[in-house]
Amino acid sequence: MKKLIVIFFLFFSLSALGQTTRIVDNNFNAPTGANVYTTLQAAADAAVPGDIIYVQPSPTKYGTIVIEKSNITLIGIGFNLTKDLAYSSVITNVTLTNNAANTDNGSGTRISGLTIDNIYPGSIRSGTGGYTLRDVVVENNNIGTFYQNSSAYAPTENIEIKDNYFRSYCYMYKPSTNLLIRNNLFAGGYIVFIEGPNTVEI
Repeated sequence: MKKLIVIFFLFFSLSALGQTTRIVDNNFNAPTGANVYTTLQAAADAAVPGDIIYVQPSPTKYGTIVIEKSNITLIGIGFNLTKDLAYSSVITNVTLTNNAANTDNGSGTRISGLTIDNIYPGSIRSGTGGYTLRDVVVENNNIGTFYQNSSAYAPTENIEIKDNYFRSYCYMYKPSTNLLIRNNLFAGGYIVFIEGPNTVEI
């Protein structure tokens, strides 16, 4: 009974806020219907600012996702395999970028509870000009790299990277203001960031 009440309350709260939860499931027995997708990008393309993309646990790795809309939550079950289910939600790449018209971008993204090979924050879509990626939270994930790999990236502001396990490193190529890296575990990796008043608590 308690579980039913909690689920009803969660559904009612999200509905009241006008959010849509979009479920991504690539399992062979995945359900079908409205707001259920087999690929990450299909869910991202259908999402509007404020939506939640929930990635189901799976033995099969999900591919890549490009987020070019603001205030999207990308969430999984978590990466602690001693609890809940034997599988986690594994993603190859997450790219936060701007749209073709440069009228919106991945600012306000929250990423939580996933296993991700690479996160590319602030990629600039070719031919669109610049922008600033703001207010991104990355928490409770198993991450390979958080990486700006060239000059074709936007500066960042108010980025919080907390409570993650890093298999490799975090590299911020462009200027970053108010970058907070807190309470993460790095497995032999290192951190590089450039410019700005930042706080690092590994």
